[in-house]
Amino acid sequence: MKLIKALAGIVLIWAPTSIIVAQEVGLVGLWQHPEEPVIIEMKPLGDSIQGIVYSNHSKPDSVGKRVFRDFRFDKEKQCWQGFVYVLELGEEKTPPV
Repeated sequence: MKLIKALAGIVLIWAPTSIIVAQEVGLVGLWQHPEEPVIIEMKPLGDSIQGIVYSNHSKPDSVGKRVFRDFRFDKEKQCWQGFVYVLELGEEKTPPV
């Protein structure tokens, strides 16, 4: 699953098929990285979804940081669009998801 590189050198890798499934059942909820001790909470904020570091045993200072912003599902393109903060670069990116 590939969702995006993000957060203090942690690479979040989530299967593309999970993104499609997430769109159907809702992206909102807790997402566990399959190889790293980080959990991202995806939650609604207005008419979009944001992702906040919910738990990270290897980098506890990252808890509470927003890594996904303004995520919306584009029905035409059948994909999620939004901004991802990449700590390694110190900036937000708009990846194709």
